[in-house]
Amino acid sequence: MATKAQTQGGNIADIGDEPTVKAEFAGTEDDQVTELNNHGLDFCGDKADILIPSTRGDDGKDAVFVGVNGSTFLIKRDQKVRIPVEILEALNNAIQDEFELDKRNDQLKSVKTPRFVVQVFQTIKAKK
Repeated sequence: MATKAQTQGGNIADIGDEPTVKAEFAGTEDDQVTELNNHGLDFCGDKADILIPSTRGDDGKDAVFVGVNGSTFLIKRDQKVRIPVEILEALNNAIQDEFELDKRNDQLKSVKTPRFVVQVFQTIKAKK
């Protein structure tokens, strides 16, 4: 059963009470995010509209796999989608090490960078 929530812009939006196999989307397709597993994890109900753009590299156009406490999601790139805020937090916490040459001493140094670029359009608070 869907509930009503007020967006930051004051609009009223329908959001689901619990994670679903097919998540809600700002776009028209219903297969932009697929929840692969839900092991009884209850999300808080807050949602976020995001976009993960394609990047360079071998996996830069692949869908993004995200897992939180046993619940796993597959998010298509280049599509505006609505996801639980817990999944957004996992995306924001995904850090990778990249290596670059330190020109001062000709040694490689590690630089921590975000694993994914995530554009957040809005967050929607669940009505309590």
